[in-house]
Amino acid sequence: MYLKSLEIQGFKSFPDKISLTFDKGLTAVVGPNGSGKSNIGDSVRWVLGEQSTKTLRGNKMEDVIFSGTVARKPMGFAQVTLNIDNSDKTLPDMGDEVGITRKLYRSGESEYLINGKPCRLKDINELFMDTGLGRDGYSIIGQGRIAEIVGAKSSERRDIFEEAAGISKFRYKKLEAERKLTAAQENLLRLTDILTELEGRVEPLRIQSQKAEKFIKLAEERKRLEISVWVSRLDEMKIKLDELESKILVSKNEYENIENDIQREEQKIADGIRKMQESTMRADELRRKMLEEEQTASGMKSGIAVLENDIKHCNEAVEAAQKNIDSSEEAKKALEQERKAALEGLEKLEEQKKALEAEIKAAEESFEKAESESTKLGDSVDKAGSEINGLYIRQSEHRFNIESSKSMIEEQTSRLAELRESSGTLVKRIEEYEGHRADLTAQSEKNAARAEELRNKLSGLERLYKSRREGFEQAKNDFERALYELKDKQQRRKILTDLENNMEGFAGSVKQVLKASKQGRIGGVFGTIAQNIGVEPKYAVAIETALGGAMQNIIVENEDIAKRCIRFLKEQKGGRATFLPITSVKGYELREQGLENCEGFVANANKIVTYDPKFSGIIASLLGRIVIAEDIDTATLIAKKYGYKFRIVTLDGQVINAGGSFTGGSAQRSGGIITRKNEIDTLDAEIEKLAAERDTLREKAEKLRAESEKLRFDTEAAKEEQAQCEAERVRIGAELTSVISLADQL
Repeated sequence: MYLKSLEIQGFKSFPDKISLTFDKGLTAVVGPNGSGKSNIGDSVRWVLGEQSTKTLRGNKMEDVIFSGTVARKPMGFAQVTLNIDNSDKTLPDMGDEVGITRKLYRSGESEYLINGKPCRLKDINELFMDTGLGRDGYSIIGQGRIAEIVGAKSSERRDIFEEAAGISKFRYKKLEAERKLTAAQENLLRLTDILTELEGRVEPLRIQSQKAEKFIKLAEERKRLEISVWVSRLDEMKIKLDELESKILVSKNEYENIENDIQREEQKIADGIRKMQESTMRADELRRKMLEEEQTASGMKSGIAVLENDIKHCNEAVEAAQKNIDSSEEAKKALEQERKAALEGLEKLEEQKKALEAEIKAAEESFEKAESESTKLGDSVDKAGSEINGLYIRQSEHRFNIESSKSMIEEQTSRLAELRESSGTLVKRIEEYEGHRADLTAQSEKNAARAEELRNKLSGLERLYKSRREGFEQAKNDFERALYELKDKQQRRKILTDLENNMEGFAGSVKQVLKASKQGRIGGVFGTIAQNIGVEPKYAVAIETALGGAMQNIIVENEDIAKRCIRFLKEQKGGRATFLPITSVKGYELREQGLENCEGFVANANKIVTYDPKFSGIIASLLGRIVIAEDIDTATLIAKKYGYKFRIVTLDGQVINAGGSFTGGSAQRSGGIITRKNEIDTLDAEIEKLAAERDTLREKAEKLRAESEKLRFDTEAAKEEQAQCEAERVRIGAELTSVISLADQL
């Protein structure tokens, strides 16, 4: 028999699976210090059943598992297989090759195998007895082992000699046999005592046996009678059962009908709620549209007012222009008629003057001719006298006509002078019209410049109004958004507050005790752990995981209050709860050297919660020995460094328990009691912030609305002034046209 091979995986400095083959000759393992030579010997000693961690150069058995490096992750188990050539049958009842395997998991579980089959450590020890390969055998001489053998006591040295001589197996069997004999003797003594005790009970037991036989007969008779009674009662019960089944069937039908009615009513309620929500949304939409329509109507009203004002001014300008035109036409017509009448009268007077001058000249010629004829005709004086009288009469008539013509000429001459004077007045009026036209032209140019200025001002006001209006619309949208978010946050806070007030998530027993405390039936109750601590949101999951069910533990003033609460739950049959008296629960904080300097260390769990100082003992007992780490990797490094002495919880809720077990997975981030309380606090802060933002946006919107309204009024005033300037320009143009026409006519 000789050592054939050694297979190592995950043991100390051998993370990968390796196989060491040994020939029949001498095999030496050489290498520098720290390269793992001694680990090979330790692996052989370990696979043969060594239980002393000191012998294996470690603090605990888990230290034999590869703990990882910077570049490699730690292993989860260590396994060593020792293969021995047994072709000479040194080990009886075994094959030509014997494989001894030992496997240890990081959780602490271990197993032993012989040729791949599970076995006990005792089986391995017995297998290698008298071979020198046992864990205490002389075949394995570790570091310091020689000095230990030399300095050993005589009894210890005797064990080594017996192992070398091959009699340790018989000595072990002797001890095992002696132990079994001792146990057998103890059992015999115990049986003798039992027999002695039972002999005194035989006679009473015989009497009891007779009574028992009689009792059995009577019991059988009673049983028969009871069966008869029960058969009779069973028939009655069957009849009642049939009646009850029929009633149950009727009740079931009624229940189904009521259930259907309830479902219909619930459906109606759901439809009503849905319709109410739709109506609410529709009402909000209609309010928004109504607001827009009111704003549009307001804008249209202002536009209508501006247009009506423009129409009014235009109508007034048209009426003034029409009046000016009518007065100018009438004056023109009157002057035209007077001028025509004066010209016609002047022409008639000229004609009459010419006619009278001709008549006067003819009369003078006739008078001169008559005088010459009178002087020539002296003979016919009488005849001529009558003719002369007639001529005198005619002369008088002609003189009268001449005087009349002269007076008429004088009258027409004065009329002509008046007309000439009137013509001078018209010239003056024409000059006045020319001056007025110049004034109107200057005023028109000034009005045109003012109109251009108003147009520029109106354009700027319109752009500014548009900008303010867009700002107002944006501010209104922001206000509506903030209002919607505020309502959403308030609704969420109301739901969470209702859950908090109803103590949702607490056990029924906890609710009963807290309700009794609020009603004053039990004093000295301060509430649960979750209600008396404060945690920042980023630590909420870690603290909830660290506390677990302890979040519902109830803090009470003293032990008497705790007993009173327990009696109350027993009386009410309300279940069980855990009570933490301030006077009795004390804890202490974990104090490990260098823990604060470890990578990934956040804090001790009791340092990141806020609480009343009088609860410090309770908080220390629950959280004082729990460490908070950033993630599972850094938590693993901390746990290894300190030998898995305390519990570590990561920020995302993973746990490394004291002793080395791991607990983890996904964590509920929004369903915990502390998370809910933190969310309520967060919502309170957000609601306050949104309320302030809402008020700010409302003030901003009101300010922009007032500015836009002012700009709208300024724009309307500018439009009105522009319309007035335009109307004035039209009036001046019409008046200027009239003046030019009159001037041309004059």
